[in-house]
Amino acid sequence: MIHFLDSSALVKRYVEEAGSEDVRRLVRRKARLATSVLAGVEIPSALARRAREGDLPLDAAREHSRRVASDLSETHVVAARAQVLDVAADLVWRHPLRAYDAVQLASAVWLARESRTAVTFVCADHRLATAAAAEGLRVMQLGRALRRDVREAHPFSPSPSRRPRPRLASSRSSSTSSGPRTR
Repeated sequence: MIHFLDSSALVKRYVEEAGSEDVRRLVRRKARLATSVLAGVEIPSALARRAREGDLPLDAAREHSRRVASDLSETHVVAARAQVLDVAADLVWRHPLRAYDAVQLASAVWLARESRTAVTFVCADHRLATAAAAEGLRVMQLGRALRRDVREAHPFSPSPSRRPRPRLASSRSSSTSSGPRTR
């Protein structure tokens, strides 16, 4: 079995948040891990954003970012080749996915097809987990107090990410009112 970690899961290797211990456990037990080439950009981007927002010291963010390339060398990295991008283009018509999420999922679907090996898709995003299950992958959704079997959910059913989020008081200017997005 291969555990395919999208960037929302893999970043938990570097920052402490719900699901971090699950990811570290997979790494420690030397599970067969895979990810998309996008992780090499998405993870440093998430670390830099956290440093800018004051959630992570800048020195720690830079150190973690330097480790990403080394850590990815121990992981099967799926390239964003034409076949993967074709699958991603199809996925956006079947599921409400952002482009990079579609490429992440397409990478896992392509890997499962090419390797003829069971793939568990590991992520922290409910919408992406639902789409992965609908595509026939096993799913491990991180960061939820109660893990639900997302196989039963319809890909276009309302998810927590579609519900209006309450606005929190913050010291940020009104120009950033949309709030940060964890990736």
